[in-house]
Amino acid sequence: MTVSAHGPPDSRLLLCVQLPSHLFELLPAELQGGRHIDCTLALFSQGINVAQNFVSAVGSPLVRLQERVNAESLVLLSAHVRAALDAEAHDVHAAGAATLSSVGIFEASRHTSSRAGLVLAKLQRLAHLVAASRNETHVDILLLGEELVRQLRGVRITSCKSAKDRTAMSVTAEHASILASAHGLSAADAERLAARMRREGVRLHNARKNTGRSLYAFSRLQRQWLPERYAPPEGTYARGRT
Repeated sequence: MTVSAHGPPDSRLLLCVQLPSHLFELLPAELQGGRHIDCTLALFSQGINVAQNFVSAVGSPLVRLQERVNAESLVLLSAHVRAALDAEAHDVHAAGAATLSSVGIFEASRHTSSRAGLVLAKLQRLAHLVAASRNETHVDILLLGEELVRQLRGVRITSCKSAKDRTAMSVTAEHASILASAHGLSAADAERLAARMRREGVRLHNARKNTGRSLYAFSRLQRQWLPERYAPPEGTYARGRT
């Protein structure tokens, strides 16, 4: 994979991904011919530890930076959501017209409209939280970002500063949440599963490869200030390197 930049520093980046020939041949003809795929990039930042609560309370300039990043990303995501929903509605009507089935068009349109309503409701909720995050910590900014990108069939990366402690809590919580929403796992079982993944899954191995210890780097004070969704199980954390 190579990255090349053309034009002034604020221009777009061109990301080139090399594929084996047998995979390249599966691409549509226009992509094989060199057509680019436009990507919308958005970053949402929300601290979840005691430091975030402190800087929010005292009105630190760091909160203003986080607020600006989230507000700018919200504009980008909002535009992409509306464009994606418009394109989906157009595809539904085109497919229905091709089959000449008015019943099919109605059912597909109703499903698309319902899905669009859910997506727009989450987007509106996200906008409200971003606006309210100046003096408060709202971890639901992260949760709504996860859900919106997933519903739009996008690609998302979750990471904290070290990519091993808070990231581990977030990823395991999201895995359990997906099993609950998409596969019928109860809320209680999802909570137990997240705790088990944190105790026995690959996340502790990731911590060991980074620090030499199979422990998440949280002090007891930090553990107490974490939202329960992101709290490590007892016996899996200790104060240490981050």
